[in-house]
Amino acid sequence: MKNEFKIATPVSHFFKDIEVRKKLITYSDVLELRDNDIQFDSVKSFIYHSEFNILANWTSKEEEKLLELNKKYHFKAISFHLLSRYQENEIINNAFIGIGKPMTILNMKKNASSNIKLIRKVFKKNIPILVENVNHLLTDAYDIITETNFIKEIVELNDIYLLFDLAHAQITCINMNLDFKEYIHELPIIRIKQIHLSGCEILDGKAQDSHDTLREKDWEIFKELAAQTSCLEYITLEYYKDEKNFIVQLKKLRKIINEVIFENFFKFFSWDSSFFGYSIARLDYFYLNKDIIEFCIKKAKEKNIECIYFTSNSNLQELSVSNRLVELEIRNIYSRDLREVDLNKNLSVELANSKDIYKIKEIASKAFRNMTRFYFDQHFKNEKVDELYKKWVDKLYKDSDSEIIIIRVNQNIAAFNGISIKKESARIMLIAVNELFRRKGYGERIIDQTIQFLIKKNIRKIIVGTQEKNLAANNLYSKLEFNLTNKKYLYHWWNEEIV
Repeated sequence: MKNEFKIATPVSHFFKDIEVRKKLITYSDVLELRDNDIQFDSVKSFIYHSEFNILANWTSKEEEKLLELNKKYHFKAISFHLLSRYQENEIINNAFIGIGKPMTILNMKKNASSNIKLIRKVFKKNIPILVENVNHLLTDAYDIITETNFIKEIVELNDIYLLFDLAHAQITCINMNLDFKEYIHELPIIRIKQIHLSGCEILDGKAQDSHDTLREKDWEIFKELAAQTSCLEYITLEYYKDEKNFIVQLKKLRKIINEVIFENFFKFFSWDSSFFGYSIARLDYFYLNKDIIEFCIKKAKEKNIECIYFTSNSNLQELSVSNRLVELEIRNIYSRDLREVDLNKNLSVELANSKDIYKIKEIASKAFRNMTRFYFDQHFKNEKVDELYKKWVDKLYKDSDSEIIIIRVNQNIAAFNGISIKKESARIMLIAVNELFRRKGYGERIIDQTIQFLIKKNIRKIIVGTQEKNLAANNLYSKLEFNLTNKKYLYHWWNEEIV
């Protein structure tokens, strides 16, 4: 899971009441526009859920509508229905009945591909496009298009995402006598970008899409799914019966999202705890807000956690005071595309051997004084942090996916660079220049050698993080054509009740 979880509230008839609208906006992160006549301005971001059947042969009508929307809004994502296998339909007893002949599987796939190309042409090319699984309401309009293999092919062949509608999946499984767990796991779960949540009802043995209040088992299914996808970003409650109950459910959704974040991103750090002598945990979720921080601190206190490492994508200055967060470091994240770099066959690269490790550890134990968060946190003694960097060097040397590149001058090591390699990208984990060789160009040379080493291994990308206050390092990465891609704010929270 890498994305921020956002509550995306649909713009429904509730929004016609100004006071209710204000409350709903307060409890939402983004708003989901639908094909209705409710329009208003908001500082919230918008996503768009269209009623268009992405499997149909679109005409100029659909294109004109998309062009109109693109002029008016700056959508963060856009979704469509896998609505029917008929080009035209009528609605009888709340279910589609196809008119004429059904489209073939090949035609539906061709139409979807053509329509998705149009969407990418109208909107920016990288806008996330989603398709929603429809419910099988026991007419042949829903045959084939509700099958998991068909849904998976549409998603994967067009490189788009799935909008998973929980009630639709439940209705399909009940009406078609399918195993619900098997049905879900046959879908492209890892491509779920959005989840629609609502309850369904069964009348006369048939399941219907009634947009009811969620049951406890529905919430549990949501929690399981949220833990299985790395793409999930938007969660939408589809409930339209009573605004007070809707707000109650929105509050519950926020609480459950916090539980999902805690259960899946809050990790006890056994090594750090043993090394520093404190009970330490880390939250590996970077989109922090007041609710999440307070929820995690409450849970940490229940577990007698003494310290939490928080990393945020934004400055938490206002939250840090009330929650005793200590800002220790602002880290700039740089990257460079190595496919744009020419190979220098004449540049030799030397890797560290076991006899070099002692010297490298001595350099590392001195190089980061007054530079990193561990030295700034007064709970950690400097001598202990020195030892931490020595152990980090040992780990880099022993790990099979890591390498330590060195520059040797006579019997001295002038600079070293410890890198971690995963698939087609590499990350600089620990880099330093011997204090005896600083301001002589060895920092630039060790990075150049590292890049050449990685190019020979067909690595496409190199990433590095450095402290914002380390002006020399920031200037060096800029000079070497690294791009600043992100900024991280690092905090430590200490449980003052037991520390």
